[in-house]
Amino acid sequence: MKKFEWKSEEGEGIDTRYIDVLDGVRAIAVIFVLIFHFWQQTWITPGIRIPFLKFLGLDNFSAYHIINAGYELVDLMIFLSGFCLFLPYASAMIQGGKTDSIRTFYKKRMARILPSYYFCVLVFFIYNLAAGTYTDTAYMLKDLFTHLTFTQMFFFDTYISTKLNVVLWTICIEVWFYILFPFLARAFQKKPVLTYGGMTLVSLGYIQFYALAHTDNMRMLVNSFPSFLCVFANGMMGALIVVALSRRLKREKYTGLFFTGLCILSMAFIYWLLQYQLGALAVSDAQVWQIKYRWMVSFVYAVFVISLIFSCRGLRCIFANRLMRFLAGISMNLYIWHQQIAVYLKQWRVPYWEGDTPPNQLGDTAWQWKYAVLITVVSFAVAILTTYLIEKPCANLILKKNGRKRPCLSTEDKKE
Repeated sequence: MKKFEWKSEEGEGIDTRYIDVLDGVRAIAVIFVLIFHFWQQTWITPGIRIPFLKFLGLDNFSAYHIINAGYELVDLMIFLSGFCLFLPYASAMIQGGKTDSIRTFYKKRMARILPSYYFCVLVFFIYNLAAGTYTDTAYMLKDLFTHLTFTQMFFFDTYISTKLNVVLWTICIEVWFYILFPFLARAFQKKPVLTYGGMTLVSLGYIQFYALAHTDNMRMLVNSFPSFLCVFANGMMGALIVVALSRRLKREKYTGLFFTGLCILSMAFIYWLLQYQLGALAVSDAQVWQIKYRWMVSFVYAVFVISLIFSCRGLRCIFANRLMRFLAGISMNLYIWHQQIAVYLKQWRVPYWEGDTPPNQLGDTAWQWKYAVLITVVSFAVAILTTYLIEKPCANLILKKNGRKRPCLSTEDKKE
């Protein structure tokens, strides 16, 4: 992995083989989703009192609406997958060079996804089997089979009502994209505008003429694979734009200032979306809004990521540092474990609570903060352990590493 350097980059070219700020973007996206899921369990909403701004009505700022819309950052994670996967293909397309064969691509994806995913499914299946939560053998087998084959999102009872960790739907979406990606990437290299338009039109057509026509079933449709095709398309086009710009731009003062300003504007717009659009809506309305404007929001994510890559060093340092690299490295396991850990610890009454009503619903602030700290610590501990004891060793075994490492393209692709 490229070593992070704090020296001036004035006049230097932009290396797109490994884009360090993507570590921070991925880490922050996962943290926002984590905060949202933890807020659902703790009911803790951070507030900041600013007395001297009372005359503006800002003396008691609440993060409620931002946290309430934190699930929207899942789309940013999906966008990053399309961006990072297509980055080497965009480089080969513009700068020349080879890309992985289809077989090698699938092998890398297996190494990246399967160890952590199947370990998670196995742990929760054994737990539910031991706890006797499965009362119907047919449903138990269906729940397990669909998760093993990444088809759980085709059925309500194995997606919304699954006992094997509902957040795994995101991995399911990723896997279906992986299956199609080598063919989409080849088409994108030959006809980028046509392929981008085709992916976007298929997605928008599905959203407009099917999903929005069945809003009574939006819980199932909002996260369906076709609706995310436009997000993946924006990610792939974003990668192509970055590589194209990197051949013409260098890290210079005015270039950095321009893209820094653009990045700040895009972040402000994202904040506005979270605060004043999604966060203030009821759940059913928010899901309709989310799928209806999915392409637009992912386009804003594209502007944000592209401008961040070419921004001033000071801004990039926030997203590209050792902490962000570490968080990005454990991000997948942090994502797939955190929500279920929070749910189970509350069910197990840890920290202990009495009665039939959870303490967060009674306004027990002391318990809420104890619980919030506990689920955060446990989630990070589990993420670290599963990353370094399950994911990495199994990935090494699948890829049959010989100990020699090449620079990785991003956190989407582990070092080879």
